[in-house]
Parts: sequence; C-alpha cells; structure tokens
Amino acid sequence: MSEPETAQWIEHYATQGTVFYDVGACVGEFSVLAWGCKAIVFAFEPHPANFSALARGRSTSLGLSTEITALPVALSSEVQIASLGIMSGDFGSVGHTLGKHAREGKEFKGYVSVLSAPLDWVIKQFALPWPTMMKIDVDGCEERVLLGAHETLRRPELKYVMVEVNGEDSEVPGLMKRAGFRQTDSVTVASFANNCFFERVTCER
Repeated sequence: MSEPETAQWIEHYATQGTVFYDVGACVGEFSVLAWGCKAIVFAFEPHPANFSALARGRSTSLGLSTEITALPVALSSEVQIASLGIMSGDFGSVGHTLGKHAREGKEFKGYVSVLSAPLDWVIKQFALPWPTMMKIDVDGCEERVLLGAHETLRRPELKYVMVEVNGEDSEVPGLMKRAGFRQTDSVTVASFANNCFFERVTCER
C-alpha cells in the first residue's frame, strides 16, 4: 500500500454497510480495500487514464460487480466544465489538479476538459446514498471539495473523513471543525502535504 496509515484507517472503520466515498481515487487502490471490507464504494476520478484503469479493474479482473461505482467527476465547489491540469497521461500517475498552476514548481504536460461539480449536487442529482466514511485526496483542491460538500459534511451519517492537507495555511482544519469534526491524527505524506484524519463530534447545520 502506498499510504499504510490510510489503509489501516479504512480497515479499522469500514465494515458491511459502510458507504465509502473515495474522492481522488486514482486507479482504485483504496476503493478496492474498502470493498474488501464489505463497504459500498463510490470512486470519483476525473483523470482519463486513471478512470479507465479504475473502471476496467472494477468490471473485469477484480470481479467487483456493482459494489464499486466509478464516477469520472472532478468534485469542486460549482457545476462547470473545467480544465484539469495533467502531469502525465499514464494510468497510476498523480499530481493532476483543477486550475492552471501545478504545485511545487512543476509544470502540467497538458489539460483536459472534465465535468466539475459539488458533491452535494452529485448526490442529489443521481440519488446516491449519503457517505458514512470519506477519503479526499485531490492534489491541492481539497478546500474546494469541502466547500461543495457543505450539506454532506453536516449529515449525521458521515462519521469519518480523511483529507490531504496542503500547506500550513490550509483552510481544511477550520472547515472540518465548523462541520462538527475533530482531528484525531496527522501523517506526513510529502514535504508539502499531510493526511489528516477526522471523526464526527457533533452534527452542525
């Protein structure tokens, strides 16, 4: 596993009946792990090659039937056709993000137009079940994902959230606190990023 602490978190909390949202699923490493814990999984991945690999694995070699629903949507704070900056066209590649600027002085290899939408909108538009557990790792757009998930974050069903936090001035901790969560752990995954783990304390409206 690329991030063992995230894997341990999933294995600890995901059980039969868990609705797990994997936001920034890449090729589905953690989606498959959650599915193996008998969770119902919704995997969001806009990068074309990564989504293709995720969908192929879901439907063929992994034999996962319909327990993993793969959605080629870039979650954000508004409904639009947006530009996704691409670091590489290869499946399994990372660092792709919405917007014109790559992080850490890197440069995008190109751009692709994708559907971008708030999570609250997607859930209502397609009548998805509310998540009970959610992983968010979208290479710098985590704050926009949270802003588009205002209602989702305040639903009592949602108990556990992991968010990659980029930079010391990130608004993620404050957004999660206002939604009724407390931070339980933080793990450094890169020089510029930590995976922060949250659990529900109260249900805010």
